[in-house]
Amino acid sequence: MAKVRRALVRTYSDMLRNHTLQMAAALSYYFVLSLFPALIFLSAVVAYLPVPDLFNQALALMSRFLPADSMGLVRRVLGRDHA
Repeated sequence: MAKVRRALVRTYSDMLRNHTLQMAAALSYYFVLSLFPALIFLSAVVAYLPVPDLFNQALALMSRFLPADSMGLVRRVLGRDHA
């Protein structure tokens, strides 16, 4: 039990020393900031590909992983409410 406690204490102190939580917050912030420009760029590029309904298929795949509220926001930003 002492080894487990020592491992937990070392893990916690390592997280504080390396600013792990701040780095995770920064990464998620930049991911959210870059998501919508990337989706807009993707929708512009996909329009020129000869695959029918590819972008709606990609949105359907995304909807499996995103919460419904977030997916609604993505569709509103992209102007695809009917997808």
